[in-house]
Amino acid sequence: MLFTSEQAAENQLSQAQEAQPELYLKLIEQHGEQRVNKAYKNTAPFTVLGINRDALADKLEDAEFLCVMVDGRIKLRQDFIEELRGDA
Repeated sequence: MLFTSEQAAENQLSQAQEAQPELYLKLIEQHGEQRVNKAYKNTAPFTVLGINRDALADKLEDAEFLCVMVDGRIKLRQDFIEELRGDA
């Protein structure tokens, strides 16, 4: 997920962390504790990282996915790259 402000990213991170205990229990009910624990151990934690517009556009150029989520909205990757570079 991409956010246009650090505050928006921090808010999303906080919401995700608050929901984790309930989500964990729900996943255990659906998939079993062993599978869920294995998945959690093999998943990197959420973190907020900052990157400037040009560097993000360069990284997205190398990506192979069609869309990105920016501030909760799905955008075509190429359209977002153009927006970052001021071409839109």
